[in-house]
Amino acid sequence: MLSKGQLYINNRENELEINRLKFEIEDAISRRDYATAASLQKDLDNRVERRRRMLAGQKHDNTVSELMALKEQQRQEEFQLRESMRAKARKILTEASQRLEEIEKEHTQQYAKLDRKFSDQTFVQLRRNPDLTIARKAEWYYSQSGNYAVAASLRDQISDRISETMENNERTANQIVNTEIETTLFKQERQKESFKVHLENEKNRLVREAILEMYRIENKYSKLRQHILGNSKIDYQYNRERKIEQETNKVREVLDEEFNMFKNNITLIGIDPHPPMSSRAPQSARFSTMHTPRTPRVDSEEFRSNGIRNPRVIKALEKSLMKREYAVINSASPITN
Repeated sequence: MLSKGQLYINNRENELEINRLKFEIEDAISRRDYATAASLQKDLDNRVERRRRMLAGQKHDNTVSELMALKEQQRQEEFQLRESMRAKARKILTEASQRLEEIEKEHTQQYAKLDRKFSDQTFVQLRRNPDLTIARKAEWYYSQSGNYAVAASLRDQISDRISETMENNERTANQIVNTEIETTLFKQERQKESFKVHLENEKNRLVREAILEMYRIENKYSKLRQHILGNSKIDYQYNRERKIEQETNKVREVLDEEFNMFKNNITLIGIDPHPPMSSRAPQSARFSTMHTPRTPRVDSEEFRSNGIRNPRVIKALEKSLMKREYAVINSASPITN
């Protein structure tokens, strides 16, 4: 392919030759030398045809260059659109991070409230039992009456009854604590799930916004391409819908990357039994490792460091969280026959 300089020289030489032939044809006609004029006219026609082909080639090359430049401009505008969507996503996630911190603070306060509630002495205090009171009086009566066998029997019955009452009281207390913890966890799970749904809706809103912007960009450059092509016979293959679909997928990848890093860092409760993160905002790809199921490990010291002291509450939390951790692992493990 000739350079622009070479094309200019060739065009210039061809134009000079055309002018020379025209002058010689006029001279031959003036001399009434028609045979020479006919021969020169043939050479002139060849030169004019050559000029036409050269100009057509230049126009083709210019059209292709303009189309390539236009394509690059469109690519840059599409890239700017993706970066704009990324910036909007990060702004949304920054606000979501602040809200998440508020939610987790509320959750921590809820568990501290439960801890105080179940640490109250009246919660585990044995209730006065009228039957035991009567039995104690009977034991005292028979012991004073010298009927030591009956007194001993009553003593053993009272001891067994107290042990049974204490076991029942302990079991009932644990059931109450477990139920309260499960109920609180369930409500918090729903709150976190609603939070994730909200983030998903925000992501979909950005995708819809990006699609509208891509149609605007596509319409703009479609008109510019048509203006450049004009009546050209260049076979410019272009699939508008496929192009928009490809760009939409690129935007989705950008938004998925930003939103998934954040959503995967949303823990079940504010008191995370795993090592705490320094920040909830998505800052690096390390959050993507949270896709990998973790081995259940619940550290009681984590609860105590968050103000929870009651062993019943800690045990109930450990039990509930372990159950959920195993459920996550089992759901992520491949099914084998």
